[in-house]
Amino acid sequence: MQCNITFDLDSPEDVAHHLRCTKALDLALCLNEFRSQLFAKFKYDDLTKKEKQVYSDINTLLNETLEEYGIHLDELCR
Repeated sequence: MQCNITFDLDSPEDVAHHLRCTKALDLALCLNEFRSQLFAKFKYDDLTKKEKQVYSDINTLLNETLEEYGIHLDELCR
């Protein structure tokens, strides 16, 4: 099965669509790295209880937002 997508790069709207398609992997990898860095900070850094709670809340918010948009980084970053 093949799929071809055509963009009119003279159209500003199509240029934006093209960038979204070509940068999708970079975005997924960036989000995955952000999630990994949050986990590492929480696990390995010497944080106060309050700091740990803040990082945990940020991680929860990130994961809930990804889930809300149906984004599964494990599938996208293989």
